[in-house]
Amino acid sequence: MIAIDIYGDLHIHIGRTAAGKPVKISASPRLTLTNILRTAQEVKGLHLVGVVDAAACGVLADIKKLTETKELQPLAEGGYLW
Repeated sequence: MIAIDIYGDLHIHIGRTAAGKPVKISASPRLTLTNILRTAQEVKGLHLVGVVDAAACGVLADIKKLTETKELQPLAEGGYLW
């Protein structure tokens, strides 16, 4: 068995959709899905991110758009790869 370290944040709220519509009012408007994923990977070095508001209609639209542009890739086991 090989042990690996996985670093993640499993509770991040989205403040706004890509279209600027509010999702979680108390979260920063800069916390869009794209900004969260980019910062998690490039700045914080995280391997896993849990987005609490992923089922909000606007966030689902953002996910759909990101998968259509291939920025997000669905994983067979569930979740997405950024």
